Amino acid sequence: DLILGMDAANIRDMEAQRPGGVDTRVQLFLDYAETGRSDVPDPYYTRNFNEALELIEAAAEGLARRLGA
Repeated sequence: DLILGMDAANIRDMEAQRPGGVDTRVQLFLDYAETGRSDVPDPYYTRNFNEALELIEAAAEGLARRLGA
């Protein structure tokens, strides 16, 4: 029902590979967090694993709330 991307490049790549007739929602994971950010920075490049983890946890909590979990 939903595919989540960590940044705009992920979304762009997924949309480019979307098979015809598939209408599954694709959106940014941080759409579910109130962080003021849109992209989770890649810790492979930033070396800031704690920041990425905090953003991912905030988005996961927001998604769980939205789903009523």
